[in-house]
Amino acid sequence: MFSCSKKTKIIQFQNVFFVDDIRRNSFWPAKEFFYDLLRVPASEVFGEAPGQSLRQMISAERNRLLFSSLLSSSSCDDTSWSAGYEKIDEDFAACLQEVIGNNVLIAGYELTPGLINFFDENGIPWVDIRISPIRFLPDLLIAVRTSLPYAQNELADYSIRSSEIRNVSGQLLAAARYREHCKLMQYNDDTTKFPVTYVIGQTPYDASLIRDGHFIRLSDYEDQLTNLLRNKEVIYLPHPSAPAWHQEADCEFLSRITEKFCVSEITLYDAFCSAGDPQFIGLSSGSLQEAAFFGCKTIMLHQSVCPLRYQDSDTENLSAYWQIPFQIFSDPDFFRILLGSKPDTPRIPLNYIRSNTLRRLHDVWWGYAEVAGRPNGLTAVQQRFLTEEVRLLKQQLSQTIALFLKVPDYISDRYVGLYDKKYCWLNDTFVTFMSDGRVQRDGVSEGKWCELSKASSSREIYLVWNEGGWIDKVVGNPEWTQLQCTNNIGHHFVVEALMP
Repeated sequence: MFSCSKKTKIIQFQNVFFVDDIRRNSFWPAKEFFYDLLRVPASEVFGEAPGQSLRQMISAERNRLLFSSLLSSSSCDDTSWSAGYEKIDEDFAACLQEVIGNNVLIAGYELTPGLINFFDENGIPWVDIRISPIRFLPDLLIAVRTSLPYAQNELADYSIRSSEIRNVSGQLLAAARYREHCKLMQYNDDTTKFPVTYVIGQTPYDASLIRDGHFIRLSDYEDQLTNLLRNKEVIYLPHPSAPAWHQEADCEFLSRITEKFCVSEITLYDAFCSAGDPQFIGLSSGSLQEAAFFGCKTIMLHQSVCPLRYQDSDTENLSAYWQIPFQIFSDPDFFRILLGSKPDTPRIPLNYIRSNTLRRLHDVWWGYAEVAGRPNGLTAVQQRFLTEEVRLLKQQLSQTIALFLKVPDYISDRYVGLYDKKYCWLNDTFVTFMSDGRVQRDGVSEGKWCELSKASSSREIYLVWNEGGWIDKVVGNPEWTQLQCTNNIGHHFVVEALMP
C-alpha cells in the first residue's frame, strides 16, 4: 500500500492518517492534542495538512450511520474496550479497511497490539507515539516505534542515551543525599534506614494491565508476592489517580499476605532516592523503569507497555521504543526521518533540550511537580512578602476569634448527646467533638470548638480548624444527630452522625 523510489530510496507517502483505539473513550483529548502538534510539521513535508483523524471522521454527521456500531461503543466511558485491545473486532477492522487510503502513513498515539497486528497483516506502515515512562528529566520525551525498518534504525541516531538519563538521576540522588545530610547536621537525625520494599500501585484500568482481554490485579500474583514480601517491611505507594475502592482493595490484599505493611504518601522520586537499598515491585508501572536509573532493585510482575531501547546499551528488543526530544518530534524533520530522507539536523543531547516545553503545552507534570516545586532558598525569598502577609492574617484571625467566640460550658445540658457521636465529615473523614473543647478528625486533634459570646441558638457552635484558617458554623438538631454547617467562604453542607 506504499511505494518507494529506487533512485532516491525515499518512501512516497501521500500524507499521514491519525488512528488510535477509538473504542476507548478515555483520554481522547490527549490523543487529538498530539495529532494537532503534528499537523503543521506534516503539512510542510507532504505539501498539505493531514485530514481528519479517524475519531473525527467517524464522528462527522455524514458518517454516523456508516459507523454507528463504533460510535455506540466509543460514546460511553466503560472498560469494554479491553476486549479488543489485543485483537480488534470485525466492525473496527471493516471501518479501517473502508477509510484507510493508499500510500498513507498511519500515526497513532498509544497504538494497541490489536491495531498494530492489523496494520502488519495488511501491509500498512505505521508509527506509534507515546509519552516515555521516564518522567524525571528536564522535559517529557516522546517514545517512538515504527514498522518502517530504515526509519527505526535512523531514529536511533536521534534518540536519548541511557548514560544521559543516568547523569540526571545521579544529580537527583546527590540533591536528596545533601538534604538528608543537612537534616543530620541540624537535628542530629538518625538517617539509618532499614531495607524497605515498595509496592507501586496503578490505576485499575490502565492499558498495561490487560491480559487476555481482562485487567490483572496484584491478587493475581498472590503466590509470587507472598514469597517476595515474606519477612519484608512493605510500603504501598498508591497511584494518586486511582479511585479509593481500588487502593483499598490493594491494601486489603497486601495486609493479608504481609506482616509489616503500611501506606505512604512519600513522593515517588523521594522513594527512589531513599537510603537503605529499597526494592520496588509492581505489575507493569513505568515507574519501575525509572527506579532502575536510581540503582534500585525492581521486579515487574507483568510486562511494560512501553519497553525502551538505547543505542549505548545491549538492548536487543526490536519491538522496544526509542526516546526522542520534543524538539525533534515537533519538527518537520521527524517526518523526513520517517520518509527516509535523513535531514542534517544534529542529535539533541539531553542536556540541550528545552526544559518543560511539552509539560507546559500538555499540562502534565505527574510526580515531577513535587520534585521541581520543592521549596528552596529562591522560593523563600520570592514568597517572603506573601509569607509575612499570611502570618499577619492568621494573627488577625486569632484576635477576631477571641473577640467573638468564647469557651463553652462543656458540661451544659445543651451539649448532651454531642460528645458520644462520630460525624461523617467531608472527604470521607470522621469528626468527633471532645468534652474538653478539642475536635478530632480521624482520631487526631485538628481544632477546637467554641460558642459565640452571645449565642443566637442553644445548639449553635463554631468549629475552628488548626490549618487553613477554616471556621465552620455548626447548628445541631435537638439530638445532635444532624449538623447544618456553613464554612467561612459561604459553603453549606450537612453532616450526619454515625448511628451505633
